Amino acid sequence: MTCRNKLMNEGKPYPKSGCDVCGSMFGRGRLVCSQGVEPKEGADPKYYISTTLDKPEEARDKYAAVIKGSYFQAGYDPGEPGQSVKYETLEYFADANELKAFLLENKEKQYNSVEIVRVIRYQELKVKTEVVISLD
Repeated sequence: MTCRNKLMNEGKPYPKSGCDVCGSMFGRGRLVCSQGVEPKEGADPKYYISTTLDKPEEARDKYAAVIKGSYFQAGYDPGEPGQSVKYETLEYFADANELKAFLLENKEKQYNSVEIVRVIRYQELKVKTEVVISLD
C-alpha cells in the first residue's frame, strides 16, 4: 500500500477516488493524509489529500435518526380487542454516507407504519467523574 500523495509527487499512477493508506476521498474535509505527505513544489494542492482537517469538529460528527412506528398487538385473552402500539426508536449511523443510504432505502420502501421524524447530527462528549474525599 502506497500513499496517494507520495505517488502523485513521484509522478506515478495513483488511485483517483481515494488513498490505499488513508481511505476514500468522498466526504471531503474529513480525510487526512496519515503519512503527512505535502504536495511537491508547484503542484496543484486541490488533487492532494490534505494533511490537516479543514474543520476538525467534523471528524467527531455522528448521525442518528428518530423513527416513529407502530404495530398491532392482539388482545391477551380470546375476544379481547387488540390495539395499535406506537413507539419511537433512535437509529445510530457511523457516518453521513451510512445515514444517506438508510434514508434512500427507506424512502423507496414507503413503509406505512414507519416514519423518519428527525435526523440528528451530534458529537459524543467525553465525561470524567472525579471523587474527592476530604477528612477535616
